[in-house]
Order: sequence, then structure tokens, then C-alpha cells
Amino acid sequence: MVGLSGGDGAGGGDTVADRLAASLTARIREGVFRPGDRLPSVRVLARAEGVNPQTAVRALQMLEDAGLAEPRPRSGWFVRGARAGVTPQPGAGRPQAVALPALARQILGDRHQPGLMAMGAALPGPDLLPITTLSRLHATALRQSGNDLLGRYSDPAGDPALRRAVARMLEDRGLHRSPDEIIITNGCMEALDLALAAVTAPGAVVAVESPAYYGVLLALAGRGLRVVELAADSQTGVSPAAVRAALRAGDGAGGRLAACILSPAVHNPLGGSVPVAARQEIRRDLAGAGVPLIEDDCFGFFHGPLADPRPLLAFAGGDGMLCGSVSKTVGPGLRIGWIVPGRWYEEVVQISFRRHLSHPSPAQAVIARFLDSGGHARLARRAVAEYTRRIDLLIAGLRRHMPQETTVAEPQGGMNLWLTLPQGLEAMAVMTAARRHGLSVVPGPLFSPVGGFASSLRLSVGSVGPEQIPEAVRRLAAAVADFR
Repeated sequence: MVGLSGGDGAGGGDTVADRLAASLTARIREGVFRPGDRLPSVRVLARAEGVNPQTAVRALQMLEDAGLAEPRPRSGWFVRGARAGVTPQPGAGRPQAVALPALARQILGDRHQPGLMAMGAALPGPDLLPITTLSRLHATALRQSGNDLLGRYSDPAGDPALRRAVARMLEDRGLHRSPDEIIITNGCMEALDLALAAVTAPGAVVAVESPAYYGVLLALAGRGLRVVELAADSQTGVSPAAVRAALRAGDGAGGRLAACILSPAVHNPLGGSVPVAARQEIRRDLAGAGVPLIEDDCFGFFHGPLADPRPLLAFAGGDGMLCGSVSKTVGPGLRIGWIVPGRWYEEVVQISFRRHLSHPSPAQAVIARFLDSGGHARLARRAVAEYTRRIDLLIAGLRRHMPQETTVAEPQGGMNLWLTLPQGLEAMAVMTAARRHGLSVVPGPLFSPVGGFASSLRLSVGSVGPEQIPEAVRRLAAAVADFR
């Protein structure tokens, strides 16, 4: 099956090239030009549209940045054919405000609804959590250090033992940082918000992947930030071309980018991983433009066996911050995350101190002991194997029971699957129908700052065991059948 998705396409600005690119995009969306068709040549475009050849070339390059077209040597420009595992995305256009449906709180609570199969929130299931081990470590920590853990505040930057354990864990993935460069946070979401607080002001422009995790979009909206979207691919994540397009958009419409948020290891929701050469290129481009990198590494431990485990921040380049947590591995309820803020360390620790004074000491002590035991590495390896098995089962079921026009972007890692419904089906309506059939899913518009991806859904297998997947597919197929 082929991964496809909706989106705004190229163009959207006010220049002649923007308008020409938007016109070509509309004709591609309408089917005038279909995948594999040759587009009008530069000469024909220039003559037909009354523009100079350089403008025509620029418009075609914008289609390439948007993933809609590709040049072929000595042959011209062609509509990009959909490849297995690729999700065409919107190109980088004019910075825009974020408007999201009010669904996030409902999705997070779905796992507690009786009779509802929770494929909405990307949470690990109880069968994959080290509950017995954590209980033992918690009892040991209280028995040995209860007076200190309960009778004092921890260091504002976090428990020193936990920061040392996180530093060793990052060292294993190729990122060399001192424990004194790490700040403990209330999960990865707070780490991302702290990073944004350090480098942005209301109205600033931030580049973000498209589709983007809705929690990131909520953080951007909460700070009054505008976004430029970056094309993302379910196999290779964000491309250097997309980053360069965003840098151009930031320079040309609304000022220089204040930051760029990326998930290069395992993208949420697509599951792609950026290749090493592309990571190096992205780092160089951001450094050359002086744009801080904010790396969302929440799913970074779920990379496939052939993917490079190093965070983007491990590659040579300019300023950046890494945000991570154990929410997807050890347990989301513990709310233990971290940020490696680089040159913004003092600013970030002061913001965190003003918010909390400190973070809960017992949870930090338990996670420090768990990381020191080597339990996290074993847990992550087990989770990768299990999620791969579940995703394979889910894809096989979708192929058997969903309409033939349904397309799937096959992930390279993680616990999520991105699919696009047949033409004419709206994800928001299918989500509502799926809930009637006892299944929660997340609609594509929640992953877009402007309600794009209207026909896409994200399915998560973390909380649905392999024995439940056939029934989950049956319920989704029944929901889709309500509209056919």
C-alpha cells in the first residue's frame, strides 16, 4: 500500500512564483496532472503564464520542495508518483497561526473508557511497563532514603543521580553531555515548552514538521507563535530541502525563524527517521542561518534496528536543545523528562524554578535507579520488537478489511501508523463513527496547524495487544462502512 496524505501544497505567498506554484498545485490536486504526468516545460509555462523563465523554474522548484514534482535529467518536470511509505505534505508557505480542534483532552482519557479500544493516545500498554520492578525500586528508595526524598525539595535542575543516569543513557546514543548540562522536566512536553520559552516571543515564527504532533502545536498556540510547515516523509522524516524552504519562507514573510522543531529519530505520527547524511545537512543549514534547533526525542528510543540511534544534536552544528522523557518506555504517569538546553541552560533552569521550585523526589529516585540497572535499554529493545509485530499485524488487517483506496504510510519505528481514507471520507466524521463502534482514533486535522490532513487518521498500537488488533480493524472498517 502507498502512503498518501492531504495538505495545502506549494505556494500560498504573494509573489508571481508563489501564485504560479499554487495554480499548478491546484491542477495536480484536481487531477489535471496525475502522478507520473509530465508538467509543462519551463518555456511553455513562461509563455502561457506571461512570466519570465526564471519565475517558472522557481515555481517548479517550490513544487519539488512540497513533494509534488520531481525533475528528470533531459526530460523535464513530472508529477511525483506516490511511493510506498511516502506521505506528500504541504510545502513551507507563509507563517500562520495555529488553530486546533479541542480534542486532545478527550483522546488522553480514552484509555479509561469502558469498552473503548484506545488507539488514540500514543501510550504504552500495561503489559509493556515494568510495574513490578518500579514498585520494588520505589519501596527500596523510601526505605533507604525516605527522610531525604519526602522531607526536602530536590535540586531545581533535578536530582543529581537522575541527571547522571540520563547523561549515561544519552552517551549510549552518541550524545556526549555532562550531567550538569541536563535539567529534569515534567515530561517531554514541559521540556519543549521550556525550550520555546527560552528562544521565542509571542508572534515569532517557528518551523515545525507537517503533520506535527498535536502536543507541539498546542504548545505553539499557547505561546502565540506562528508556524511554517515542513514536509515530512514516513520513511525519511524531514528533508534538507524542506528545511531550506522553511528558512526561505521565514526570511521572506514575517521575519527570521525563531526556532525549528524536529523529531529526526522517530517522527510522530509518521514514524520516519532522517538518514545520517540528511541529518548532517540539516544541522549545517540551521547553523548557517543561526536558527536554534529544538529536538523532540520522545520516540527516539524506538528507532528501527538499521536506523542511526544518534539524536540530531549529536551531529556537528550550531545551537540546539534536546527534549526527551521516559513516558513512552517506563511510564507516562511518572512525568519524568529532561531537556539539554545548551547555551540557554541558565534561562531554562530559572524558568523551571519559577514554575515548580523542584520536581517530585521519589519519582526521580526510582527512575535514576531503574536507568542505572540497565532496565531501560532492555525495556526499549523489547518494546521495539513488540511494536513492530503489532504494526505488521495492523497493516495486514487493514489490507484485508479496509476499502482498497485506503493508503498506509508504513513507519520505520515507533508505535503509530498513519493512514489516509478513500476520497470523500472525512477523518473527523470517521472518528465519531469509530467511537460509536467502540474504537478511539485520532483524526488528521489535529496534526495540522490549519486543519489539514482532513482524510487522515493516526492509529497507535501501544495500548492494544496483538490479540485485540483484528477486532480493532473490524471496528474501524465498520465505521468507514457507515459512510459508503
